[in-house]
Amino acid sequence: MLVNLVLLFSCLGGMTAQETVDSEIVNRAVCEVTSLETQSTNALDNWNLASDYELIEEENPNFTQEQIISQLYLNKNSNSSYSYDGHELNNDEFWTIVLNLWPHQYETAKNLTERASTQAQIYYPTLSCYQDDGDAFRHTYWSALLTYEFGSSFALKLTSAHESDTPEGIDKEMDLHNNKNGTTLLEEWRSKFSSTSTDAWSDIGEFIYHCVANGEVYDCVKINLDTQKLVYTTVGGSNETKFSIRSNINQIGITDYAFEQQYFFYSKTKTINTTGGATIDTKRLRTGYIEEEYIVLSPHRLNAGTAYLEYIFDTPIDAICVDLTMWSNSELLSTADSTAIIYSSVDGIDYVSQLDLLNDITLSKVRTNPNQYRILFPENTTRIKFVVTSPATGDRNKGRICIGNMDVLFKNLNY
Repeated sequence: MLVNLVLLFSCLGGMTAQETVDSEIVNRAVCEVTSLETQSTNALDNWNLASDYELIEEENPNFTQEQIISQLYLNKNSNSSYSYDGHELNNDEFWTIVLNLWPHQYETAKNLTERASTQAQIYYPTLSCYQDDGDAFRHTYWSALLTYEFGSSFALKLTSAHESDTPEGIDKEMDLHNNKNGTTLLEEWRSKFSSTSTDAWSDIGEFIYHCVANGEVYDCVKINLDTQKLVYTTVGGSNETKFSIRSNINQIGITDYAFEQQYFFYSKTKTINTTGGATIDTKRLRTGYIEEEYIVLSPHRLNAGTAYLEYIFDTPIDAICVDLTMWSNSELLSTADSTAIIYSSVDGIDYVSQLDLLNDITLSKVRTNPNQYRILFPENTTRIKFVVTSPATGDRNKGRICIGNMDVLFKNLNY
């Protein structure tokens, strides 16, 4: 859209507006920030950006596009008419829409938002659609629809702008995560299912409904109200005859390892047979099943310095979802002299770092309250390795990182 960005930045960056743009309108439209109150009902019916644009253009034939948009902004602040999804457009949303879409697309953007809300209520009539599976569906579906119509760049801009005035916290984290995931899932739908689609908006909705039902596979999340943590969604439609689940899931419980309750100073091997029928070979050093709580790696001790646990799979995997925590808050692991990294490998020769447990994340230090991490791996990954290093000193087991239950998402070779 050929909108003169001088309008947006003229008062913020000290720029001079073009002569065709009324400076008073520019200053009022861009620099004035008005507090907007949330509407509670029927907000979608009040969206009239497109009709207002046409009316302003008709009544002011000499107005430039910038002046029309400036007047729209003044209307927004004077009569609170531009709203959707139960709330008024905030400033970031307004500018994202008018600076990235043509006027004739405004109504489509409104319709996509309305559809996401309506379909969430249809698919999840018994849920509140707030912090639950219905909420996850609404954000994921909305983002997917925006991506389908306008591209992923605009979808992320608008959905992020929607959250710009939301307080930081788990609720915002959930929404931003599902918004981003919606763009990814749309591309998956487009590459594998769009060729058979007869009604794209409906078919995308069914696909997202399927994805939410299999949240662990498709990375759709909601909030566990008891722990106030993000967990995977589980409610929705399977649609197994129409959509393929892209992985077979096997859980490795901590008792499945059958490891001894001690650390060894030499490497050991063990084959794990999961309850789901998978067979996984392991190699380990300074790793044991400690106090019947966790699989624990402990490198910080005299004559040690390194602990590792390697998994060798007979078929490629897509990802793991794993519970991780430190054993305690006094584990003597410092970024200055220690490392804790999860690696992946295709051939068992070249290993690539996938997650740095000391730098990329903040591990829980309360082992009764682990964090869950979802780690995606490169194509054809057949090995993963947890490696922890620390100074080889002291006579006590320290540097301990704990692995809890772990779901392995095997690549479905028939996909």
